[in-house]
Amino acid sequence: MKRKLLAVILLCGAVFGAGAQNISEGRRTFWEWGTDYRSEGSADLLNSVVNTGVSYSTGYQLNRNLFLGGGAELSFGLTLPQVTLPIYMQVRTDQNWGGFTPFADLRLGYSLTNASEESGLYVSPMVGYRFAIGKGNHGISVGLGMTMKGRMKYHESVYDPETGTHHVWSVKPNFFKQSFRNAFAIRLSWDY
Repeated sequence: MKRKLLAVILLCGAVFGAGAQNISEGRRTFWEWGTDYRSEGSADLLNSVVNTGVSYSTGYQLNRNLFLGGGAELSFGLTLPQVTLPIYMQVRTDQNWGGFTPFADLRLGYSLTNASEESGLYVSPMVGYRFAIGKGNHGISVGLGMTMKGRMKYHESVYDPETGTHHVWSVKPNFFKQSFRNAFAIRLSWDY
């Protein structure tokens, strides 16, 4: 049993032992799996909304700390029948503080959905930790953050207390008048 445990520890050390390596300049690509969770509704009726999906980002590592790129994510609703396709620009900084390798990531873009009134701005800040794999630029990152998706309202409703009715009318979409849905997010990524 001790030999097996020692073998696992040595294997993990060989795979993740280069955690303090610097990332070199040049093209860099990310493949990610992510899930976000939010609650919506009133205090009387609270619904959980869970989305999961994959994303692909590519860009250029400007120096050992700064990455600029762009990408897209395809996510599916697990609790609501919704498909979203955020298209974004990405800024990421990878740090190396004496073997401790945290990162911060920000994505800004536009999210398309199968429900047109749900489309809108996309903002996703994230922080996490990167584990280097081997001696190349390969790594696995785990991050926690938020996903904020704006939505443009196409219909508005006003309640008339005198008649007890709702008046609904269509409103042209306005890019500058969006309400945001905020969600807790977790991502697991592989980069090279």
